[in-house]
Amino acid sequence: MFFTGHNVVAEVLDVDDVIATEAAYGRALAIWDNFPVNDFLKSRLFLGPLRNRDSRLADHVDIMVMNPMNQAYASLVSLATAAMYMWHSGAYHEDDAYAFAVSKLVPKPFQEAYRVFASWHQESALETDDVLMTPDDIQALESAVKTLLAWTSPWLEEVRPWLELTQEICVVMTRYDRGENVDEAVRRYVEQPYAFGNQSIDVWLEAHGLLKSGDRDQLARKARGNGWWRVFESKLKGGS
Repeated sequence: MFFTGHNVVAEVLDVDDVIATEAAYGRALAIWDNFPVNDFLKSRLFLGPLRNRDSRLADHVDIMVMNPMNQAYASLVSLATAAMYMWHSGAYHEDDAYAFAVSKLVPKPFQEAYRVFASWHQESALETDDVLMTPDDIQALESAVKTLLAWTSPWLEEVRPWLELTQEICVVMTRYDRGENVDEAVRRYVEQPYAFGNQSIDVWLEAHGLLKSGDRDQLARKARGNGWWRVFESKLKGGS
């Protein structure tokens, strides 16, 4: 019997939940961890490490499987951290696992750019902090994108739409910081299929009055095509 945790996309997998569920059903559980899956929120990439998994889980379950994103190559770093957790959950540390995975899976000339880009594409049920990007953040992200667009790889072919759109909106954000009118550029941005692919950019646009929350929800609903994103966004905003 598979168990996803207390939610379909579980923010936390706790051993006490496993014990209680096994007692309720009278049978052993296998873990189906919906991480880093994005099929319910296809405009987003979840590039962060596995977090918030009980270090004692291996003492109670023998089987644990991960559910990757639709982008197989883009899932590899996250899946590698999950593999390290499953190998020795008691000694797992997400930041160390993530650094090791990047060092092994990303060529050295692109590692720093990857870390910068991925740091703004980690929002998931596991990672929900909203951070308002600074001009320095925007400049660093734009530089990272430029570097990654030179990485000839299957990863690039999967992630290219997000890279190109991020590059476009970084230019718009910099223009705004210089005092230019960017209303039309923002309108073009939010109408593209991979808009709303970065929670921090969404927050920045709203904070600067360039995108109203109601307009954002309407456009996001149109882009995402189903109701799953509303459950996810509710979690991000602290809802139930």
